[in-house]
Amino acid sequence: MIRSRRICLLIDTSTSWGVRLIKGISRHAHEVGDWLIHVEPWGRYERFRLPEGWDGDGIIARINHEALADEVTAIGLPTINLSWHPLVGKRIARCTVDPEASGRMAAEYFLSAGFKQFAYCGPLHRLGFRDLFAEAFCLALTKCKFGCNFYPTPGGDQQSIAWNAHLASLVEWLQQLPRPVAVLCWSAARGRQVTEACHYAGIRVPDDVSVLGGDYDELMSHISSPPLSTIDQPAEQIGYEAARLLEGMMHGKKAPKRPLLFPPTRIVVRHSTDILAIDDEMVRDALRLIRERAHDGVRINSSGNFSMRYNGTDFDSGVLVTAGQWSHIMVIRPAGAAGGSRMYINGVARITAPGGYDDDWADLVLGANTAGDDGGDHGDPPVPPVGFTGGTTEFFSGIIDDLEMFVMGKTPPPAEIDYGSFDFGTENDFAATQVSGVPGDVTNNGTFNSADKTAFIAGWLDRRLVGGIQVGDMVSLGQGDLNFDGITDIRDLIIMQGALAGAGMGAITAAELAGTVPEPSATVLGLWGSFAAAFLGRSRRQNRR
Repeated sequence: MIRSRRICLLIDTSTSWGVRLIKGISRHAHEVGDWLIHVEPWGRYERFRLPEGWDGDGIIARINHEALADEVTAIGLPTINLSWHPLVGKRIARCTVDPEASGRMAAEYFLSAGFKQFAYCGPLHRLGFRDLFAEAFCLALTKCKFGCNFYPTPGGDQQSIAWNAHLASLVEWLQQLPRPVAVLCWSAARGRQVTEACHYAGIRVPDDVSVLGGDYDELMSHISSPPLSTIDQPAEQIGYEAARLLEGMMHGKKAPKRPLLFPPTRIVVRHSTDILAIDDEMVRDALRLIRERAHDGVRINSSGNFSMRYNGTDFDSGVLVTAGQWSHIMVIRPAGAAGGSRMYINGVARITAPGGYDDDWADLVLGANTAGDDGGDHGDPPVPPVGFTGGTTEFFSGIIDDLEMFVMGKTPPPAEIDYGSFDFGTENDFAATQVSGVPGDVTNNGTFNSADKTAFIAGWLDRRLVGGIQVGDMVSLGQGDLNFDGITDIRDLIIMQGALAGAGMGAITAAELAGTVPEPSATVLGLWGSFAAAFLGRSRRQNRR
């Protein structure tokens, strides 16, 4: 029987970083087939130690304190150090993420967002070695003529410092920082502590303080309020390469003198840094509004139909693209999550999709060869992989002309700038050019006559529903929906009665509408007539004053 080689992992199992490292190690272990892995549940802040009485062949460890470094050195087994602790030796190699590249990436990210004031919040405990991550961050800022404010590390560890004392220390430091300020944190766990302190201090994140965690931890990122942006590293790849490195050392290869360092992969942007450091608040709010609306898309799918992407899902319009023919396409989200997104093709609503967005970036898609949302978290601006994955069969060639983008609605507090609401008749360019503009012209033929009155009566109280959502369009106009709200009702009747009076034609009576709707609607019409008469009477009296 072949003897299994026993490998001890001293890696925290409570973080995404540690779990992904172990996955990478496990992948190599399955490939070689004779590794017997010993791993225990460890927390991030626990002091790792070798199990008493364990006898094995190799160690992969995140060396996080001097006692462990001494123990690993003394035992003399081939060892891979996964941490930023600089321990190397005759039988100890180092394989980890590049701290200096990570620091530079953080600086470049904040600088590209326009920040001019910066701070760094290191670990709670004193490291006992150079913090190259912080040094690289500050050096990149210095080259751009900016300084960096450091949080004064109190020393101790997570367990020895009282929560309220630590919180008060963070609050005091954050309150004295200039604003807006970009804060880089040693880790995602540290970043979550900073966003918590901002909450107690009444400091807005990201408006006043933008917070970036130094490593990727899904749980810490999501439990943070607001969700925390982080630097992502190729943890699984590092774990796999560390295992391969240990494999060679167990077969007699020398430990490399230089560490095997991997650059970070990207910034995972969430709400804690989701801001542009622009002095003009109106411009900043407008840009935020645009980004919040960028989850819509226009596509041509593999069936050759126009389709709409909304929140990661594609909706087929059923309208075939005709070669050599122009089409007017509009995708809009006019009424929030309840109204959802709508696609108009040549002035006719074809698709609606209710519901809100997720909290990640998605792409404003125009074209084909876009298979679907990859479900990931993306940088700001997104870098590959972005919000969709490329298809292989959905190709077409054509011309896009007169592309227009606009915003509407109200920005978040405190500015609450109102950019107005959507009016189909004027803001859908197809409708604006195709609707005759003649008051009461239901048939849209450029003249107003009895045919329009007849069409209006026939469409009384008809609702235009697309996907269960009431919408106004060219179809609803033909039913008498003169104000394009998706239903032919009292509001439209007011417009029609005015057009009839202007043309010297008789008004529509309750009796004429009674045959198209149940009897109570005639009562409603009668009440409307009474209210209108009373209103007009008051208006005349007010005018006489």
